[in-house]
This record gives sequence, structure tokens and C-alpha cells, in this order.
Amino acid sequence: MERINLRYWNNNQIKALLPKDFIKREIGEKVLKFLESGKIICIYGPRQSGKSTLLGWIIHELIDKGISLSQLNYASMDYLDLHSLIQNTRRLVSLLREEAGGENRVYLFIDEVQRLKEAGLLLKQIYDAHQNIHIIVSGSSVLKLRERVREHLTGRKEELILYPFNFLEFIRAKKALPNGRIHRYKLEQLRELIELYENRIAELWKEFVNIGGYPEMVLKPEIRQRLYSSLFSSYLERDVGNLIRTGNYTVFQDFLRILSEEGGKIYNRNSISRVLGRDIRTIRKFEEILLATFVTYKLTPFYTNIRKEIRKAPRFYFIDTGIRNYIAKDRKDTSISGPVLENLLISEIIRILSLSECSHHWWRTKGGAEVDFIIQYKNKVIPVEIKKGIYKKPKLTRSFISFLKYYHPSRAFFITSSLFKKDNFNKTEVWYIPSYIFPLLEEKELIPK
Repeated sequence: MERINLRYWNNNQIKALLPKDFIKREIGEKVLKFLESGKIICIYGPRQSGKSTLLGWIIHELIDKGISLSQLNYASMDYLDLHSLIQNTRRLVSLLREEAGGENRVYLFIDEVQRLKEAGLLLKQIYDAHQNIHIIVSGSSVLKLRERVREHLTGRKEELILYPFNFLEFIRAKKALPNGRIHRYKLEQLRELIELYENRIAELWKEFVNIGGYPEMVLKPEIRQRLYSSLFSSYLERDVGNLIRTGNYTVFQDFLRILSEEGGKIYNRNSISRVLGRDIRTIRKFEEILLATFVTYKLTPFYTNIRKEIRKAPRFYFIDTGIRNYIAKDRKDTSISGPVLENLLISEIIRILSLSECSHHWWRTKGGAEVDFIIQYKNKVIPVEIKKGIYKKPKLTRSFISFLKYYHPSRAFFITSSLFKKDNFNKTEVWYIPSYIFPLLEEKELIPK
């Protein structure tokens, strides 16, 4: 237990769990809240998004709240010699309780849990021992990992996804605004923020579009290109290499480049199959790998009228535009292209709503009317249209008007490069919002009512 119980660690080892340049993550407070539920907390996310560092922050928060070191246990499954300790769950539970002495609660942090064989079953056994052991695990989700864990942990877990920095966290990392201004906003609060900091936030947004939000890329700009190369190579070798045949390794990279260049377009699996010279099953496997490792996100069509609306063709977007730009070899800090802007805004909405019960879609009729993004909660919707152009006065597109007339949403968003204005279309409250401000909205402002 000397390796995992913090009472045997020295101060430097404990401090090393939380780097000096740690940037507070929005998900952190939510994890602490979920800990009170007593369920197993599973934190997933792409490689190098900051999961290990987040665990370190949680441990330090618990220490600050008065939790003794003897109650805290941290094990990284990168160390193979710790696997036998975790796998002998009966002995582990006894040791955890004994090390904690008379303390009621025990905390067990397991990092890189995807490396642990039979992880779901082992976690279930520890949880079912009913010894008040609070379990927090993290891992870069590989294909089937979440399914294996889910099989054993139904009703016993809470799942959260840690993405790379969102725009709010990016601003925090850059220390670009006063601390009192770095938070989420209600719609009515945005005007003052724009008046005070419009140019500064717009420049930060342009940088964020280009470099993305992977923490190291943001915090270490002097070696950013080398870090991108290392991240991509590590992803291919460790997350992908064991999941596809050797002959498909290069083809998978070609598939990634196609998505990086055509992301956001209507996805045609048959066409890509012909271009790459691989069967449909292989292409589907490539898709599953990218989704399971949080590199891409699949947006499905929204429809209620089967005869008039498209209901099958998905669209794929990259979770992080920095890695998208690296794969596409698009690293020019020039004007933001429409497809990349759309990709980033959709990614930001998904992050803001990651813990809500909303579903996300895109909409198109067979006649060609289209809306970029639909937020759905139960039977209510909010449409979001994204335009790169500069608008000086409200002007909705014909497609957007078609959606408003047919579905009568209570609120809609029309995102442009500059205009901030509240307007109305029939009974719909339409907000025109600059793209660089939209990602700073509160979650509840985006949930249909």
C-alpha cells in the first residue's frame, strides 16, 4: 500500500499530482458534487486532455476539505506492478479500510483504467463490498472499453467526459481577462462584455480556432508543433495500433485526412469506401475508433416528417480544431474558414451541454432547406445557424425561416461574425450573437424550454 496510500508519500510526491500551471476545469466542481452520490465516477476523454491532472486537483481539493492522507489512494495503471494489487479486490478492500483507520470514507483513484484487465468486474467487486469506498477512475476510452465497464456497472456509476480546454478555459489559461470576467454569462449580460472586451476576445477566438484546446498546446506554445506530432503519433500507436490490421494502418490515416478536409459535409460511407479501396465494414470500424477515442463527434439528422426530411445521413466533426488543423496540415493563422468555424462552434455547444439530457442534430429537408445544429430536449428544440459573414442588421436565411415556421421554437440562435441583437420572428425569440461570444453562454440558456 506504500505505493498508493498517500500517507506514505512525501510532500513533493503529493504536490507533483497537481502541476503549478494547472488551469481549473469546469468539470471539476461537478465531479466533486457527483462524489457525494457514492457512485463510481468514470472520467473519460481523449488522450492528453488533462484527465490525470484533474484527478490530482480533486485529491488536493479533498485534502483542503480536511480529508486525511490515509483516506486517499492513487494508482496509475501505467505501472504494471500495481495491477496485481488492484486485481485482488478482497485483499485490496481490507487494506484500504485498515489504512484509513477509524475514518469513515475511503477514496480510491485509478488512472489509465483502460489498461486494467476486467476493469468493470473489478470495480463492481470493490463497490459491492459496501465499505464506503469512493472510486474515481479515468481513462482514454478505446474501442469497447465503455461497453465493458457498462456491462458490470449499470446503476453504479456516473460518466463524465473531459474534453480539451473549451473557450472559457482557454481564456483562463491565457489570463486574458480579469478573473471576475472569466465565467459563463446569461444572454442579457453579453452586451457589456462585448462593449468592454470585443477586440480582445475576438483575437483570442481566432487563436483558439487555429490551435485548439489541448492543454499542453496552449500552455507551451514554443514547442507546440512538436507536441502535436507527439500526440498524433502516440494516438496512432497506443490507441489505434492494436485495433486495426497492419495493412489498414496507413488507410486509417488517409481516412482521418478525408474527414479533416470534409468534416461537416454530409457523410457518404460508400463514397469513402470506394476512394480508400476498403469494404464498408472497415470504414465503419474506422468511424467507431474515432468516436470511441473522442477524436470526432457524429451529428445525426433531426426529423419528424419522414417523407420530407433527411433521416439517415450523419455529419462528422472534430472534437478539437487544433488536431483537425494538424491532420489537414492547415496551420495558417489567416482568416477563419466557414467549415472550421462551424466545427468549433458545434464542438463548443456539445461541451457546454455534455452533462445535460439534450440531444444534438442537424436538419435538412429533401428540398434542400438546412439548419446547422438543432438542440433537442424532450419535444422542444432550439435551432442554431452559423454564418461566417459580417451582418450589420438582422437577416435570416430562407432555410432558417422554414424551420421556424414549421417547428415554432421559443428561442433560436443566428451566429455571425459581429452582430449582437435580440429580435423576434413570429413567436420565436431570435438572438443574433457573434461567434466569439457564443461559447461563453450559460448551459441553461441553450436548453429548450
